[in-house]
Amino acid sequence: EEVVAVAHELGHAVHMLCHNGSPQEFDDLPLDVKELPSTLAETIVMQPGTMAQYARHYATGGTPPDSLVRSCQRDVYFFIR
Repeated sequence: EEVVAVAHELGHAVHMLCHNGSPQEFDDLPLDVKELPSTLAETIVMQPGTMAQYARHYATGGTPPDSLVRSCQRDVYFFIR
């Protein structure tokens, strides 16, 4: 959950850094345009290949099992229902 939140905010930060206009002009963008980079960042961090690069067991250093990855991917949509 925390990783998804950080990725979401990082998507906003990268979008604002790449935006050529003023902060006021950024506020005037449609919501879909403002949320696209954040949604993309969230999707990337929840991919099994990406998750295997940053998610490690604290004691063994092993990657998460596939069942846990699938569970995390399903839970991303829990609050959208």
